[in-house]
Amino acid sequence: MIKKFEREITNYTKVGLKDIKLSYHFSYSVMKKGYLKSPHIDRRDHLIHGIFYPYSDHLNGGEILINEIKKKKKIYDIFPKKKDLKINKFFKVKNNFCIFILNVPWSYHSVREYKSEKSRKYFYIAYDFKILEKGSITKNRKKGFNSNLFWNDRVILKSKTRKNIFLSE
Repeated sequence: MIKKFEREITNYTKVGLKDIKLSYHFSYSVMKKGYLKSPHIDRRDHLIHGIFYPYSDHLNGGEILINEIKKKKKIYDIFPKKKDLKINKFFKVKNNFCIFILNVPWSYHSVREYKSEKSRKYFYIAYDFKILEKGSITKNRKKGFNSNLFWNDRVILKSKTRKNIFLSE
């Protein structure tokens, strides 16, 4: 994975390639009718994340959208306004679909509403920078340990309202 994203890692992070030490984890989830996710970037300690869907009803929504910011920002928003984004690509999620994304300040992605009565199963995969105060632990995020230590560009939470909407979806 590092080799695949070597140029981007060198250009957009503060970490030298030979110094990268990653931890790996994954989780299994089930997406039910009505599931959606508004545009966001993932936790700042992720370097690369992916989603693998062994089963999906691809005829009833749930497309993955890769969103692009309309204007380059000096400071990026974790949960941007929809009007600040455009859809760069979208993927219909069929059986055995897998996508990996380099997690940088503008790697916004979202999921359209899943409308199927059949549950969609998926694995979330993350390669994280090894740090002591991991953002993946809720109590650490509440203490503020979810900053972008590794990126060249600044990222902040600009709207608690959009964060709360994202967390309740």
